[in-house]
Formats: sequence, C-alpha cells, structure tokens
Amino acid sequence: MNSVIGKVFHRISGLVSRNKRSRYDEVVRRFDFGADLPTMLQDVEYLRSHGPLHYLPYKNSWLVLDYEPAKEIARNHRFFSNTLQADFDFALIGADPPGHTRVRSLLQAFFLPQSLKMLEDFTAAKASQLLEDQLNKKQFDLISDLAIPLGTGVLDELLGLENRETQALLSAMPGGIYHQDHHRVDAFFQQYCQAEGRQESSQGLIVALREMVETGDLSVPQAASLVKLFWVAGAPTASVLLGNIGTILLKKPDIKVQLQQDPGLIGNFIEETLRLQPPAHQIVRQCKEAVVVEGSEIPASALITISTVAVNRDPKVFSSPNEYELKRPSRQHLSFGTGPHHCLGIHVARMTAACFARELLAVIDQLEPDPVRKAATFSADVLRGYSSYPVRWKGR
Repeated sequence: MNSVIGKVFHRISGLVSRNKRSRYDEVVRRFDFGADLPTMLQDVEYLRSHGPLHYLPYKNSWLVLDYEPAKEIARNHRFFSNTLQADFDFALIGADPPGHTRVRSLLQAFFLPQSLKMLEDFTAAKASQLLEDQLNKKQFDLISDLAIPLGTGVLDELLGLENRETQALLSAMPGGIYHQDHHRVDAFFQQYCQAEGRQESSQGLIVALREMVETGDLSVPQAASLVKLFWVAGAPTASVLLGNIGTILLKKPDIKVQLQQDPGLIGNFIEETLRLQPPAHQIVRQCKEAVVVEGSEIPASALITISTVAVNRDPKVFSSPNEYELKRPSRQHLSFGTGPHHCLGIHVARMTAACFARELLAVIDQLEPDPVRKAATFSADVLRGYSSYPVRWKGR
C-alpha cells in the first residue's frame, strides 16, 4: 500500500483480553445491520472499545466502525472496488474508474444545484399539495401519504416519467418501494428504453439518456441500468429521509421550536438527521489485493463493510456524537458516501428534504402521533427506516 494509506491505516490499539473473548465472539457473531437502532448502537460502542475493525463471520466481511479508515476506504478505488455492485448497476455504481468517471461526467450537469430550480419549484408545490390533501382527514400516515409520494414524485419528475408509466413501474414491485426486486425493475426499464413511438416530453433525464444512446455515448443496456439505478436507489432513500425528518419533528419538540424560530437552521437539521439516521446503513467494498487495514491483514477479494451508523457517530470526529446539534459546523458525515461513488443525487436529496421540512413545519403544531395505530420500521438490504408512522390532527 502507498504511504498515504499507510498513515491512515494504523495499528489497532488494544487487544481483546482472554476473559472478555466470549462476549466479544458473541457480539461479532450476532452483529446485525437490521437490528433496532438502540441494540445496534450498543454493539457498535462495545466493538469500538476493542478497535475500529472487526471480522463478522456470518457476513464473511470486515466491519469498519471509525470515520477516518472508512473515509479512506470509500475514496480509494486503487485498493477497494465497488464492482461487486455490478449485478445491480454495471454502468455507474458497479463500475470503478475510469469507466465510472466517464459515465458520471455525462450525468453530473443534470444534478448540479443550478440545474434543479424547476425541480425545486415542483417539489415545493408537490409537498404543499400532499399536505393539503390530508386536511379533510382525521388521521393519515406520514410515510405512505407524504414521504413516499413526495420521494417517488420528485424522482418521476426528474426522470420525466408519466403517471401511467409510474403506475406500471409500481405494479412491477409488489413488495413496495422498500422491498424491490431490482431484476424486475431492470426488465421494465430495458423495455421502456427500447420502446418505439413514445411521446417524449421536452424535459426529463430519460430524454437526455436516450439522446446519449443515439450519439453513441451510452448503450441501451447502460441507459436502462442508469434509469433503474436512479429510481431504485433514489426514491426509497429519499422517502426514508423524509420519513425520518417528519418523525423527528414530531418526537423532538425542542428541535421543532428551534427550526420554527430560525428556519435558517433547516439545512443543518437535515444534515444532522442524515448523520444520525442514515437511510443507507452500510457501504460495501471489495479488496482488489491483500491490504493492511488498522493493523489487520485483509486478503484479496475480502469484503469490507462500513457502518454509516457507526462512523457518523465516531466520537473522535463528532462532539456529543449521539445528540442533535443544529449548529454543528460541518457536513462530514458519510451518509452520501465519499470519493468516486459519492452520491450523484446529493443536491436533489437535500433540496427535497428542505422543501418537505418547510411545508411540514407550517402545520406540525396541529399534528401528533396516533395513539392507537402503531408505527412500524423496516430494514431491507442496505436501507432502514419507517414503513408506517400514523399521525392525527389535534382536536379531531
């Protein structure tokens, strides 16, 4: 490994003593990314006390808990590959540089803040309309009635999908957007991108992708894979983020009041929500060759799993790591990843979250959790969040 990596990957301080070994073995055997958050955080802190890197037998993967080595692994495509994601998307997320760099450069301009003004106007209007639609109800579900329709609606608008096309897409995923069969979605978009005679709108990323196919910059399979990636990865993660924002505003009145008094803190609130409740709770890489990470030799082809929940709460990087601090000075969290595979839709996610938070703050004092219907959470693949959060209007 080069000297830069060597400086970051220093030796683990302290070994697990023999009399504590049985508990340690139990924790690494049971460590579950899908566990409820309190249980997971308890295990994270126990393991962190014994070092930043641990082998998980049931996942056949090395778990990274600390921020600095996680950041270096995510950034360093020389030693750590993301091609194991190629079965999901071979065009972008499952490609390493230079192929990844070429495709990303074709798309980058569509996701810059200056390119999203019309989408922002749509998002604000959509969020307002969704809330207005709930006014004549006694109760509704924060997730199914607000977060999911807004998250999917913004992606549909970005891509240029018509309503009938969205409905056909949703029918291809009977488990809902949080439990998708990406092979079925891929087949949908393969057929979609090859369809003849479709009435193209003048806007939408799909139009641009079809033009790239015509110019030879992309193949039809690449274009279909990219559309699938944007929808499958974008809609669920955005919806989870929106659900987290809504539930925090309902459960933490002190934060709600701070934001109502100073709306300028909404951006900071979104970053803290992303840090403490990342929609995607793991980042996985594969070693291209044998490397030494934090004093441990990792063999070639071994998997490395970064826990975003853990690294975003690393006390060496974040003061009061388990607390919301709306005036925290930086955006250092790794919820959007970092390096070559840093989330392409980061500005779309932040914009959507800000529009949703502003609209919800205007009516949040009139809402309360439903005391009868219970909230439900889910954990699927790399995602975790609320699948249902019933609320009601006060006094109805």
